[in-house]
Amino acid sequence: MNLNILVIVTSYFLISGCSQKIEALGADNEMIVICSDTDKEIMIEFVHSVFDDTLFTPQPEPYFNIKFVKPEDFLDLKTQAYVLVGAIGDDLHNDGVKLVKKLLPESQYNDTQKNDPVLFTRDLYAKNQLFLIINAQNKKQLLSFIPTKKEWLKKQYSDQFAIRQSKYMFNDARRENVEKELAQKYGWTMKIPWGWEVIKDSSEVGLFWLGKEMPYQWISVHWEDGKTIDVVDGLDIGNTIWAYPETFYNHIRFHDYKFKMRKVYFNRVKAWKITGVWESIKEPQGGPFLSYIFYDKSTDKTYHLNMLIYHPGKDKSIFMRQMDLIAKTFRVTKPV
Repeated sequence: MNLNILVIVTSYFLISGCSQKIEALGADNEMIVICSDTDKEIMIEFVHSVFDDTLFTPQPEPYFNIKFVKPEDFLDLKTQAYVLVGAIGDDLHNDGVKLVKKLLPESQYNDTQKNDPVLFTRDLYAKNQLFLIINAQNKKQLLSFIPTKKEWLKKQYSDQFAIRQSKYMFNDARRENVEKELAQKYGWTMKIPWGWEVIKDSSEVGLFWLGKEMPYQWISVHWEDGKTIDVVDGLDIGNTIWAYPETFYNHIRFHDYKFKMRKVYFNRVKAWKITGVWESIKEPQGGPFLSYIFYDKSTDKTYHLNMLIYHPGKDKSIFMRQMDLIAKTFRVTKPV
């Protein structure tokens, strides 16, 4: 794959000449797919098969909104952050085929038609850009490579989201005074972007709660002494999760719709990741939630990080992913 990347980049400079690259444009939940109408359905299937992460709000909301563009508009959108150029077959009446032939040297065009049809590179036309080229002889050839490409590709896009969003969220003003206070008071901290306000700070119950409007977002951290979870058996985790909202938020509860628990590593520590939907007990309101629960040996404490969002009728996935980035800046500083 590295060799293919070098060939693509070399081809680009030969065709377009060397110039200063701008920062990639566009939202981090939008993928530009450039192909002919003939190949549109196959490209949809490929994208949905690889990037299959979905946030249930409770309606399903994919992490990527796909925007289709015809090949003749390639030059106008080639500097977007996430671009896929695709073609199936070798019919030169297909405008997507003609575009791919212009982008790839002949040897690489022929090789991808016979072997691996998916090429990946970074920063091809802009800084912080991910660029995919698909050149498949047929649908069967393309889809057969998904199992070998899927997890690697998803990681590249997840890492890129973190790079772009972290620059936007953490490089400018932050609530550094609150971050320092957390470290001194509780022995843990996390990065808090500007605009987030403290809703509750209680050492008595072990709860720190942040909130932000437009849309409404909440992040809470709860901690208690000792190892109160089992990293193998999820039964105690389920009981903890179901009791959490009514204990600390009072007026909401979690719903069993799309409730999911799985073992993950949270900042290199074994943890449980729980996702699902919350609902208000008093009003017709609700949305998605995300939790991490893990035990930290250095402090002998169990931590529960919970995230909620309320943004009716509008996209929520990008905001939930932003909160996930905030949560993953959580660090234990010293035992208290």
